[in-house]
Amino acid sequence: MLENELATDLPAEFAVVATVPLSDSDRRLTSVLGRMLDPDERRAYAELLAADVDDRVDDRVDDDFEHLPLDADEAARHDLATRMAAQLETLRERHPAALQLGSADRRRFSRTVEQVSQEIYNPAQLDVLRRVSALHRAARDRMSADPEG
Repeated sequence: MLENELATDLPAEFAVVATVPLSDSDRRLTSVLGRMLDPDERRAYAELLAADVDDRVDDRVDDDFEHLPLDADEAARHDLATRMAAQLETLRERHPAALQLGSADRRRFSRTVEQVSQEIYNPAQLDVLRRVSALHRAARDRMSADPEG
């Protein structure tokens, strides 16, 4: 890590493949994930971190989320959640294993991610994440109900 000037706060698998700088919030979450995930899950998450820019539906989504103000209005939250849900769908298609993280102990994983999220994101960002989750669940339910659609 020292020889290649890699970040020492991230697991080596993540630091080596991260091709774009991570925001402070993303670094904190990634650092926690690195301690929770098994080796296969770390590899899957590392692949997601190394994903090409082409995987992003909208290049501004991450930046817009990172800079979402605490007092963001309803329209801004809805717009961002919709764009993030579309990006999540693209990532799900291209990196399905990365969205199955924490499967060994789903409840513990979910609780920990939720706790860390509460610490690093403002209430508007947390609202957007809840909306993205709801949109993702609704899309998954529609696909389950209509496998051809």
